[in-house]
Amino acid sequence: PRGIAASCGMMVNYRYFLEDTASNSAAYLGTKQIKASEQVLSLVSQFQQNSKL
Repeated sequence: PRGIAASCGMMVNYRYFLEDTASNSAAYLGTKQIKASEQVLSLVSQFQQNSKL
């Protein structure tokens, strides 16, 4: 019943740097860390601050 107030959607363009894929994959598998740009991290931070979840 929380509907749209509890939902979040985001579309971003992404680009693979082949020389980084192995280390990015290992980081995700080991720590669940996803590499993202500062702009994307800022949007996530703003959502978390404004979220009532």
